[in-house]
Amino acid sequence: MAQIDFQQIITDLGGIGMVLIMLLIVVVVMTLALKIGINAVKGEQTGLGEVFITGILMITLFILITFATGFFQPSLSFLGSIISLIIGLFILKSRHNTTFLGAFGALIIFIVVLAIISFLFSYFISGALLTFWNIFYPGP
Repeated sequence: MAQIDFQQIITDLGGIGMVLIMLLIVVVVMTLALKIGINAVKGEQTGLGEVFITGILMITLFILITFATGFFQPSLSFLGSIISLIIGLFILKSRHNTTFLGAFGALIIFIVVLAIISFLFSYFISGALLTFWNIFYPGP
């Protein structure tokens, strides 16, 4: 059985390869966090594919609406964020057969889970970096 050499793949792809790998990790973590949020409010259709499409739709619309309102009227970019949040809640509500408050609860749980995962990830990364730093640059 052949093994995949990730080091060689990253070397071959260069800097853009690292960006793509990081983007893939972020999308997978966000999909899992949104799945946890939808499951917590008893939403339907909680397969990873359905949740992934919902997340991509919500993120794309959030970026487009916020950018469009900020581009044409910079003082209204905050209003664009609010409008895109409401549209995202309606997408979540309609795609996963939950109530409006259920969609809002799923979004809050999504944000909390994402914050916890981000904190744990940064904690482990900073610990690894400090260990690496101490190996090569020991203190007095």
